[in-house]
Amino acid sequence: MHESYFRYVAAAACVALAAFLFAAPAAGQDEAARELEDWEREELQALVEAVGEALEGEAPTEDPVGLTPSFVKGTDGNTYVPFTLSIDPGRIGSETVVVYLYVDDRALAESEDADEREAIFEDAYFVEVDRGDDPVRLSRAFSVPGGNYDVYVAVRDSLGEDADDDDRDARPLMVFKAPVAVPDLWTADLQTSTVFVGGIEQLAAPLSPQEQIEQPYTFGPLRITPKHDNSFGKQEELSLLMMVYNPRLDNDMPNVTVEFNFHTVTADGEEFFNKTTPQEFNAQTLPPGFSVAAGHQVVAGQSIPLRLFPAGDYRLEVVITDNAAESSVTRNVNFTVRET
Repeated sequence: MHESYFRYVAAAACVALAAFLFAAPAAGQDEAARELEDWEREELQALVEAVGEALEGEAPTEDPVGLTPSFVKGTDGNTYVPFTLSIDPGRIGSETVVVYLYVDDRALAESEDADEREAIFEDAYFVEVDRGDDPVRLSRAFSVPGGNYDVYVAVRDSLGEDADDDDRDARPLMVFKAPVAVPDLWTADLQTSTVFVGGIEQLAAPLSPQEQIEQPYTFGPLRITPKHDNSFGKQEELSLLMMVYNPRLDNDMPNVTVEFNFHTVTADGEEFFNKTTPQEFNAQTLPPGFSVAAGHQVVAGQSIPLRLFPAGDYRLEVVITDNAAESSVTRNVNFTVRET
């Protein structure tokens, strides 16, 4: 494959990505903190009670809900965890759902003081959904220190203030429990965010606090629309973005190389397919004014046309090397290319 078919993130965009002052939102609890109306409290109360029963050891119902987390370095030693819930549309009968989120510290839950534990993070949302999607997806976020957690999510149709109590009680209430291992991104070791796959947009202005809650895959001036199935037609592009954390500084500047190696995956195993020119982030390539002390992050990304990829399954191996520390980490992205 001729390398010219690989389109990298434009030089100007790379400068903007690499230099932006990144401070991940703290996943504030504005929805839960605001004054709720009586009917909203009534709808939430049933969800809170259902999660309470699950915490007491009653197994959550096996409803068709899935949770996919991502991880980004947050603030004050925390990891910011945007997540997407995937719900069977057959279990949703309203244009709005009420969601209660409870994040439980597993170590504390298993300790002698388990009876006195409180949520390390909790929140509640009233979310408009598109019932035509299959599955229905909704996204929010939480922020916690690195560690092992059980994330409880309760979901139910929201029927609004004019609904009859009997109608509310008749709607199915879904309770879901997901174990989530949250990495500590504040260590001295070379680390990265999740490798995000999807549409990437640079915003003209920062989001308001409420917009940030509703669009949790927004990081500074960058908004990502995650692609959840990682299946692409040959006419599409594979767009990637990731943040690199904790590089050792060489004269106050990072010295990082990021390689993108593609492998075909078949029933017989893997075979190297192709690679792009490595991306270099150092004193010669980073923009003037770049400062880790000021909060600037190394942000790697590519947008790669897939029209010369034969239909099939692939593994993208992303190798991040800290040249100053002589250390490296590897991240993998599996994806499929379809004929159409």
